[in-house]
Amino acid sequence: LEGIINASSDIRIDGSLKGTLDCKGRVIIGPEGKVDGEINCQNAVIEGSFQGKINVKELLNVRENANIQGDVMTNKLLVQPGAIFNVNCKR
Repeated sequence: LEGIINASSDIRIDGSLKGTLDCKGRVIIGPEGKVDGEINCQNAVIEGSFQGKINVKELLNVRENANIQGDVMTNKLLVQPGAIFNVNCKR
């Protein structure tokens, strides 16, 4: 999927997304999910891969199989052992 997505509630991605995702709830990138672009959301759980810029207002939870590259802005961060977390991180 390519383009801009605006979600008023939680969203889960188990496929591929290239573009921008604005979500008023929680974003979950499943183990097979891949996102390349920009995400703005309240909370996020990443199990798959993400490359780009992510802005999380509350908690970013990075699971053990995740691969994240890019820029991260979040209030709270949880990175589990085994995750690849190669980012510039700001609060």
